[in-house]
Amino acid sequence: GGVAYENSRRALVHQTMNHLISTNALKEAELSRWIEDSKKDLRRLANRPFFIDNFATVLQGHASGGREHGIMHRQIIADHLLPFLETGGFLELFILRPEDGLVVVSTDPAQEGKYQENQSYFLQGKKDTFAQNIIYSQSLEQPVMNLATPIRDRQGRLIAVLAGRLDLA
Repeated sequence: GGVAYENSRRALVHQTMNHLISTNALKEAELSRWIEDSKKDLRRLANRPFFIDNFATVLQGHASGGREHGIMHRQIIADHLLPFLETGGFLELFILRPEDGLVVVSTDPAQEGKYQENQSYFLQGKKDTFAQNIIYSQSLEQPVMNLATPIRDRQGRLIAVLAGRLDLA
């Protein structure tokens, strides 16, 4: 009886471990696919003709802060960033100036004007699409994961960095 019990117990432990390992592998694959799909979506947004052809002019007007810039700022959020947020996956989208990491446009107005020059997603996002590891944001008081990708003009020059904060829920 004792031997039968021990053999059954070992079989159950082995079966449970195999199930947990396969579930873990499945979840890891799903998470990796979600991050890769989000990176593709961010690249697709950065490659819109508006950003490639017109955004360099918008950034030049940012320093002046004139009436036209305010209108263009609201139009970028309303026409390009907010509709993209509605598709899901991202909680916030923002555009950073490549020289110093200044957030010039954001779907969260509280983030505009902040400098992100030392953030890994900004530094790596100037080169290529990058997914930052999950970190704890003290300003947001929650874990965050940011993705970033460069916005380049038709000649391949860096215009800005488009970043997004993923919805980890």
